[in-house]
Amino acid sequence: MLAEDVYRKLLVVYPKDFREEYGPLMVQLFRDRMLYSGGGFRGVVVWMQMIMDLVRTAFVENIERTKRRMQMTLGWFLCVVFVPGLFLCWLTQVLGLPDPIPAITAVVGWTVAYVLLLCDSVRSAGGRI
Repeated sequence: MLAEDVYRKLLVVYPKDFREEYGPLMVQLFRDRMLYSGGGFRGVVVWMQMIMDLVRTAFVENIERTKRRMQMTLGWFLCVVFVPGLFLCWLTQVLGLPDPIPAITAVVGWTVAYVLLLCDSVRSAGGRI
């Protein structure tokens, strides 16, 4: 069925993991709705409804996926860079070293390096995270 093949190709706008989990069910729903509609104008209505749903849910799923990845990235950043940097600042103060500026500079430097690395990886991925 040509309509089903076209709809299956349109599912590429969803994230891969979502598409793998729900793709076959979505295609089955589309097939059932097209068969039930009987074609003609009703088939056009089904296409319009399915495309509107596809655009809306694909947008939401891609946003949610991006948010999850950013949260994981932020957690990694806090564990690897920021918390050890704060510990170094505190240790500098506790040991009574005369100048805590090098430790603070290290925290800021690692933070900037991390953000630049993250931006570069986003740019390399074509804007996708």
